[in-house]
Amino acid sequence: MCPHSNKRSPSLRRYGCIGLAGLALGACGRQPSESSSAAAVAASPRSALVLRPIETPARPGSSEPKLSAAVDGTVVLSWIEPIGDAFDHELKFARWNGAGWEPAAVAARGGDWFVNPADVPGVQPVAGSLWAAHWRVASSDDDAYDAMVAVSADAGASWSEPRLLNDDGTSTEHGFVTFFPWQQDVGVVWLDGRDAAREESVDTNGAPLGTALRYARLSADGAVVEQGVVDSLVCDCCTTGAASTGDGVAVVYRDRTPDEIPIDLAHFATRVRRFSRVEHHDQLLLASAALACCYIPGMASVAAPLQRWLMRIDDIILKAMPWAGRWAWYSILILEK
Repeated sequence: MCPHSNKRSPSLRRYGCIGLAGLALGACGRQPSESSSAAAVAASPRSALVLRPIETPARPGSSEPKLSAAVDGTVVLSWIEPIGDAFDHELKFARWNGAGWEPAAVAARGGDWFVNPADVPGVQPVAGSLWAAHWRVASSDDDAYDAMVAVSADAGASWSEPRLLNDDGTSTEHGFVTFFPWQQDVGVVWLDGRDAAREESVDTNGAPLGTALRYARLSADGAVVEQGVVDSLVCDCCTTGAASTGDGVAVVYRDRTPDEIPIDLAHFATRVRRFSRVEHHDQLLLASAALACCYIPGMASVAAPLQRWLMRIDDIILKAMPWAGRWAWYSILILEK
């Protein structure tokens, strides 16, 4: 439920079934030179966009960039850098000062992180000098991970001790974290898969169990002082977002409904006849191997050209042997009425 009952809580306005798109600055740590670069966008008097490359402090091999901004105009770029071997990482960040990026600083480091480009960590200026950071750590199960957070009360100069955002202790997925101002504290929402560890598939009211959208309130020392559930059934792996409005905080996420009917293969062949045009394209057969380069220190810069080269080979293979598509990474269906 939304936390309306506590008068200290902000009003969390929920928006479900909305897809969001973001601007990624430099995927997989690609650099035109020895340091990464981002693009500054300026508007001319005729409103034409002018792109200007700007050097960033991110070192070669860096990945998972995220650009964050606060209401007061503070802009922070964060990213992951490998340290030592392939399993040690640092969450670094730099503030934009109007003319360039300030020297990089470290928000967190560790050797048990769960790094994936679908759900990137970040450093977020929340309000004034109150900042927050999040990242994911691997759990005991190969597919499970927990969300870690830290809070800074001095604009990133120092950070609280890292703490688990989720306290359920289950080997399930927790991620897609979003911070927002909550009076003098930090508000946060995230996707939480703890219900997947339950033996039953429905709750006491017969509603299906699944990934939930949970919220928490963090104090300046990073402690969780309040938490609860916003929505008990949401998309398993879709991004979240939040924005302050005149009457509270608007939280956006992709919703699910208890009465949804999935399309299984048995029914698909019948239902697809309703469309006037059907196209099917298999993608990433051999090219999926290039994705591994993103997680190997020093190899991130070769991932994109290697993938483009392998995709050309994939096209030749799939045209000659369409049945090989059963081993492709994914397929694209275009249905038109």
